[in-house]
Amino acid sequence: MPSAAKYFDRGDPFDTLSGFAFAIDAKQWSFAYDCLTRESKGLITFTKFKFAMRFNVEVPELKVSIRSLILDAQRIRGLKRQGTTRAEIEVIYRLPNGNIFRPVIYFELEDPADAKAAGREDSLWLINLDKTIRDLGGADFSELMAR
Repeated sequence: MPSAAKYFDRGDPFDTLSGFAFAIDAKQWSFAYDCLTRESKGLITFTKFKFAMRFNVEVPELKVSIRSLILDAQRIRGLKRQGTTRAEIEVIYRLPNGNIFRPVIYFELEDPADAKAAGREDSLWLINLDKTIRDLGGADFSELMAR
């Protein structure tokens, strides 16, 4: 299996989302975890994140696993920018009951100082998993993982 880092530079939100989904599917947990904002990582350790993805932790309000939402949702290339450092992408997911669900995935541009500290000239687009999960069902990500 090729490395996600080789093909997904996370230079825009759609590339980040596609790379994240690829990494989850390929069990490249480190790359997937590195697609999250610093704030999201502060709410969930790498071990808990890996557990949630491997063992299909559900978003209770939807009765759908986080992994399924990530892998089975249709990603749409259009995105809404919120200034220069925030964006969102709507995805389309068919729920088990047949209804169409259109969740929004939220992104933030990495702080330039963090990019520089990592030896990169350009900042990466990262997924704000906590805001995304809260938007899905009201619980924040740390509460979801405690269930």
